Amino acid sequence: MRRLLPALLFLILLPAPAEAQRNPARARVLLEKADALLAEGNVRGATVAYERALEADRDLVPAYLALGRLAAAEEDWSAAGGRFNDVLKRNEENVEAHYYRAIVDRELGRFRTPVRLIKERINWRDAERHFEWVLARDSTYRDVLYQYALLEQYRGDWERAFQLAHRQMALRPEAAEAYAGLFRLYTLYVVEHPAEAEAWLRDQSTEIARFFQAEWQRRHGDEARAEAMFRALLADVRTIPRAPIHLALARIHAGGDDPEAVEAPFWQAVQSIQSRADALLVFEDVKYILREDERVAFDTLASPEAYQAFFRAVWARRDPMPAAAWNVRLVEHYRRLRYADAHFAHYGPRAQFNNPDRFRELSFNRVFELNREYNDKGFIYLRHGPADEVVVTISNDHDALFTERRLGSVQEPLTVESWRYHATAAHPEMIIHFASLAGGNWRMVPDVGTFRALEDRIEWGPLYNPRVIEPTRQMEMRLQTQASIDAALATDRHRWADSVQALDVRPLVATFRADGGQTAVEVFYAFPVDRVVEHVGEQPAVTIETGLALHDRAWRVVEEQRRDVRLRLPQPPGSATLGHFGLTAAPDSYHVALHVLPEGTPLVGGQRFDLAVPDYGAGTLQMSDILPASGIRPAGTGPAFVRGGWAVTPNPTGAFAREQPIGLFFEVYHLTFDAQDQTHYTIEYTLRSPQRRGLLGRLFGRSRTVLSVKSPATGTEASPVEVGQLDVSSLDPGRYTLTITVTDQLTGRQVSRFRDLILY
Repeated sequence: MRRLLPALLFLILLPAPAEAQRNPARARVLLEKADALLAEGNVRGATVAYERALEADRDLVPAYLALGRLAAAEEDWSAAGGRFNDVLKRNEENVEAHYYRAIVDRELGRFRTPVRLIKERINWRDAERHFEWVLARDSTYRDVLYQYALLEQYRGDWERAFQLAHRQMALRPEAAEAYAGLFRLYTLYVVEHPAEAEAWLRDQSTEIARFFQAEWQRRHGDEARAEAMFRALLADVRTIPRAPIHLALARIHAGGDDPEAVEAPFWQAVQSIQSRADALLVFEDVKYILREDERVAFDTLASPEAYQAFFRAVWARRDPMPAAAWNVRLVEHYRRLRYADAHFAHYGPRAQFNNPDRFRELSFNRVFELNREYNDKGFIYLRHGPADEVVVTISNDHDALFTERRLGSVQEPLTVESWRYHATAAHPEMIIHFASLAGGNWRMVPDVGTFRALEDRIEWGPLYNPRVIEPTRQMEMRLQTQASIDAALATDRHRWADSVQALDVRPLVATFRADGGQTAVEVFYAFPVDRVVEHVGEQPAVTIETGLALHDRAWRVVEEQRRDVRLRLPQPPGSATLGHFGLTAAPDSYHVALHVLPEGTPLVGGQRFDLAVPDYGAGTLQMSDILPASGIRPAGTGPAFVRGGWAVTPNPTGAFAREQPIGLFFEVYHLTFDAQDQTHYTIEYTLRSPQRRGLLGRLFGRSRTVLSVKSPATGTEASPVEVGQLDVSSLDPGRYTLTITVTDQLTGRQVSRFRDLILY
């Protein structure tokens, strides 16, 4: 006994464990830090801070609630349930904990296996108890009635589910998410129980029931009848938003060949937005293609005008030809939605138990989590269209490479489908693999899983060579797949029909000073006539649609111009047709899009680029852009662009024959005067080749000056127009950079402009 006393005394004198040392002040500081990190979108940092706050105070209920909400957002229902239990142990009257505990039990009952029937009864009974507890205290708490409705839907009591959902809207009509959820609930009923839904809807007289009667007809192929029903509802709708009716009409017309009939109802839906609920119903059609920053931006909006501007910006940003009569990317999106409805629809659970990526090795952004209507193949298809290459492999278990570790136990033949998108100027190569452990529930997986699948894809690169060492392959393939998924979720693309051919259109932009503090923006373009002649044969003329769109940085339309140009044929072989758009804009940064569409041909030409429009109004020395030209003559003697008394024939290609001098047009602004009201300045023309020739060029890679001309000038105008010619007959063919530098001799100030040229 005496031997135990020192040890016992030592234990008594030890400090209490960290969990028992409460530090409420530090806990509150950490809680505020965690809330701030979460507001910034730093979920991982916020999670760590909440955990540290709990280390300082194990009774800090707000931290448990926050961690529970985060786990629920990740659909980690077990972890979420544990956090909300922690709250209820400390405060049995916490309404938020009961609300979320009900949702957790509802979802756990849906996904538990293998003894699912027993588990779902227990969990759903507990969910009902928590929902009823909340309703007994506050029936208007959040969207508790809608969440309760989902429980009844899981149980198969659709009528009770609809009753609860409609009660939610009657008690809290401003609950926008619940209103969008009500439409999803009806959609699910129509899709999963079509015969029962048809009979039940026929007995209902509400406008939402009328909408889904028409939707039932649309989804079952009778689009003519569906359209008539939608239009009849649209004529006298009173209690439901008009937006979903317009959007349904857009899907119907996406099956035809009239793109304007697809686009018009979409914009009518956008224009009808009067509330967040309206906006969410439009959002449901668009959410699949959004970037993460767009998703975040949408959640910050409040006014109808802001929502409408959001959708206009989403589609302007993606339209390859914004000045065309219709938005080709929007129309293509609705065609993809129709195809996805037919081939990729999946409304079932997307839980871990039916995920072939057993260890959740892949990560996804929040936009991906918005998808509730399609499998992963459908989600990728909506963003990027059909893959360039598709390989499907059906493998048996004995063929497994690392299937047990990666794709779960295979009791039946495993089907792996891989999509390969070729690299483009705007997108990297993407290879994405899909597998399914249940009918139609295709999920993205980190690898192909079997030797046979590797052999089927051996032409896709070294990773698919079965002789590569396994651990190396597994890691590299997972990294490649994750990189492809990251790229796929960060971008989307328009894909032209296979019959479409590219027409090479070369733009040339020059800016000049305009009145009222504005800047003149002149956009010239050229394209090869021979490519058009290939498709129109010996016709005497062809009509060419051309268009230019200017958007500000928020993708608001600043100006759109579209005109038909009549091109007379024939033209000399090798010639290029020149076109021009002119406009004025305030100094700022803009998005510019130009398109050229020869009528009756498969040719599509265009360019998109960003443009910084300078401010020429300031009083310091400035000069306009350089306008290289094939010819410059006094105004009235040339057919081209006229400015400052000169007719200029610009050369958008930037390519000039060495035998002919290069015409140059530019303007100088804000020269200073001497005592005799004279200006004194110099103009220096410098032509540089990209790199020295020979050994020095290979060693140092520096450009070299091949031509330099400097000339003094005097005048009586502060802002003179300058024209000149550059003799390049002695230079070698190749690429060059032209620099024009103007120096005000009275102030010493200089200004320079640059232009790339090609000599042949």
